[in-house]
Amino acid sequence: MPVITEQQAITELKDFVRRHPCYDERPAYYMKVKHLKHSTYFHYKLETFSESRSTTWVYEPFHGEPIDGPAYGPAPHPWDIQVRPSMEYYYAVKHLEVPHTASVKPCHTCSGIGSMLCPSCNGHGIVVCTFCLDSNRFACSYCKSTSRLKCSHCKCRGHVPCQTCDMTGKLRCYIKLTITWRNHLDDIHSFQNDSIPDDLIRSATGQTIFEEELPLVWAVTHFPDQTINQGSRQLVDKHRNVYNIERPLMQRHSIRTIPVTEVIGIYEGKYINYFVFRFQDTYLVHAPDYPKSVCCDCVIL
Repeated sequence: MPVITEQQAITELKDFVRRHPCYDERPAYYMKVKHLKHSTYFHYKLETFSESRSTTWVYEPFHGEPIDGPAYGPAPHPWDIQVRPSMEYYYAVKHLEVPHTASVKPCHTCSGIGSMLCPSCNGHGIVVCTFCLDSNRFACSYCKSTSRLKCSHCKCRGHVPCQTCDMTGKLRCYIKLTITWRNHLDDIHSFQNDSIPDDLIRSATGQTIFEEELPLVWAVTHFPDQTINQGSRQLVDKHRNVYNIERPLMQRHSIRTIPVTEVIGIYEGKYINYFVFRFQDTYLVHAPDYPKSVCCDCVIL
């Protein structure tokens, strides 16, 4: 990977400061670069694409459609149903009806009638007038002093449609299969510096030097950096132990090299250190100790 020059390091710092109004511009323009330290670090990533399946009884209104019941054969085991994910290494959920599990039953809500007593009037079709509260002491314009009103919920019929069976009185019951695909991702890197955010390491542009995909991968054990070897063993064991309740479909892991340039400069007798990362076609600067101007204490209303 190409390394940056001293002039590039200064230019990137100036651009970084211009994007932060509260940073003091003087160190970026008058700082003397004392040393550039070019280093290469490694980023290891492990992905496990897995699948889980669960079943549950469900019901829906029956409108006379064909029924795939036990008469057409025994129901298959959930894992015997062949289903492929549309895309690998992505989260997705799919619902299917298990073949030969459907049946038609009377609606348990309305007992097969298709309608229920109106909950507002309890089947009477009329309700008490809430304006005069069943009192005839004064003339009520709403109920005309009868203390009764037609039920607006059932339109005086006393019954309302059953929402469970959609007024059919019958339900189609079957076993629903839910298939969930998940991509479990973990990573480690060899950059041992607490002041550098992990997200910055992950987003930095590097070069892939190792990549492998298998139904079950083996941990990397002979890489020159022992941090990567140890991290790979830990992550592979973690995926095999933590995700054993799911069926792994495929695993892949990779190692990237990440070039990092540490710039050591001096301004007014004080050292200023910052890091420069490659990011696609540009650079990222991380300068947590860069001097800030007094405007950072201002309150903008």
